[in-house]
Amino acid sequence: MDVIILDKVRTMDVVSITINSDKKDPEGKKVKMWFCPNCQNPCFQYTGKLISVVPGSTPSPVRVIIKCLRCGTIYQINDIL
Repeated sequence: MDVIILDKVRTMDVVSITINSDKKDPEGKKVKMWFCPNCQNPCFQYTGKLISVVPGSTPSPVRVIIKCLRCGTIYQINDIL
């Protein structure tokens, strides 16, 4: 994935994560934690249902990018409702 940071184009290896609303928890009261699969570091909290974890960038109108602070893996979060 190519991104522009401080007017410079950089290439990043990204893992795409798709999250959707959970029918069993429509109000989003259950908060879950995403742990990096590489180093088991807690990266972010989310509500809903995890749909897919795919290597590479997937097209998304809204991009939320999170970097693991321990190993540096970059995650792109898609479809947060």
